[in-house]
Amino acid sequence: IVGRRGGEGSATAADDAAGGCDGVKDGAYGFHTGLAVDPWWQVDLGEPRKLGRVAVWNRGDGAGERAFTLRVLLSGDGTDWAIAYEHDGSPFGGLPSSRPLEIDLAGREGRFLRIQLRGSTYLHLDEVEVFDAVDPGTNLARGRPADQVSAPTWSRRHASPEADLPRRTAEIVARSRRLAAELAADGVETGDALADLERLVGRLTREGADASPLETYLEARWIQRRLTLRIPLLDFDAILFAKRVPGSFNHMSDQYIGWWSRPGGGLFILRDFKGGVPRAERIAGSPGEDGSVLRPDLSADAGKALFAWCRHHPGLAGEPNKLDKANVPEDAFYHIFE
Repeated sequence: IVGRRGGEGSATAADDAAGGCDGVKDGAYGFHTGLAVDPWWQVDLGEPRKLGRVAVWNRGDGAGERAFTLRVLLSGDGTDWAIAYEHDGSPFGGLPSSRPLEIDLAGREGRFLRIQLRGSTYLHLDEVEVFDAVDPGTNLARGRPADQVSAPTWSRRHASPEADLPRRTAEIVARSRRLAAELAADGVETGDALADLERLVGRLTREGADASPLETYLEARWIQRRLTLRIPLLDFDAILFAKRVPGSFNHMSDQYIGWWSRPGGGLFILRDFKGGVPRAERIAGSPGEDGSVLRPDLSADAGKALFAWCRHHPGLAGEPNKLDKANVPEDAFYHIFE
């Protein structure tokens, strides 16, 4: 998938902070500080700019309430800061279920923009977009240098999706060559796909930096897909899968606790996945969108399926005493169905 977040490993505060303005909005956190008093994240816009709108996309997979005390500060030199906005503590969200917090800076000027929380806590957001007052469609923050108060052990490096595409295309080419060789050894015809792959490599060699990274990446992926679908073990024409809205608190084992569930999704069969237009069909009689489906499992003869399902009860996640099972409806727990 183009644009997913990248490499784990030893990362600096600036490495992790880059995930807050890399253009990737997916409902998870783009950066995550350690525990600190008044933790902050900031972006350098390169020069003083008149600022219009700031869009703050909260993480949607849990603990988003930590961001409700945020303030926005501006600086011309990264040293002296002025408060431009203080949030009133009201909830705001992001993907997958709601819109971001929209802040109007009304043309105030700044080179550095900082997001800061109040108190001892963690700061984590999905994305921060800073739009120009003169050209309101331009996100001044995307791809700019960023920093944050700390680099905890869970910090990650974030390569921009565009910059990462040539490396990923080269990996796909190498992987496709290996797959073609394995298929040929099993007597599978691969000559057409391999010829297209080598034509792509030749074009990349001729055009060099002038080649479109996204176009060549997608072309390589289509060739890889053609080869993959020729693997002899893929001798079926349908795939059983579950659609599921991520729970409201995805941490450790909490995604398997029904009171954190969100409604939506269901059990589906994907048909015509080897062709150009796959189609998903909801299984007749399967659970509706008033609950959450987990982990479908298919019998060897594809005649039966097991899956877990719970009903979503609005407000149950906020019940203060869920240890008293009288406060939790029985169908709010995941049960196994056939």
